[in-house]
Amino acid sequence: MDEAGGDPSRRSRRFRPHTRAATLTLGLMTAMTPLATDIYLPAMPALARDFGATEASAQLTLSIFMIGFALGQVIYGPVSDRVGRRPTVLFSFALFTLGSIACTVAPNMPTLLAARVVQATGGAGPVVVARAMARDFYDGPEAGRGSRAWRPSWG
Repeated sequence: MDEAGGDPSRRSRRFRPHTRAATLTLGLMTAMTPLATDIYLPAMPALARDFGATEASAQLTLSIFMIGFALGQVIYGPVSDRVGRRPTVLFSFALFTLGSIACTVAPNMPTLLAARVVQATGGAGPVVVARAMARDFYDGPEAGRGSRAWRPSWG
């Protein structure tokens, strides 16, 4: 029995805490949200033009995203401790995907703002859970090495 109470021989050989696959997965989980802003930024002038909105309104979509992202982080930490890492990540990925789809079909600026909040709230989950998983996987000096390997994905 390992310290988590499971049989270590039954763990997946592909995804164990001290493998490159684990580190890569953590990196990919944290890269999603920065990409949702970095890819979005160059389109802001076109967004304002297409919606007939001011540049300030277009910039508000980024501000509202950051607010949703911040609030989501507060929620996902305790949730992942209570219900588990996997269900939390799956739910947050689904929420992020729904928010992204809603952004693409938004007919007006208020709908886009609401969709960006949903997208950001979903995007906060993988970032929080990846940090929790890193804490679960690594301890002591290894925690720093593991985290250095995937944090560059934050941008």
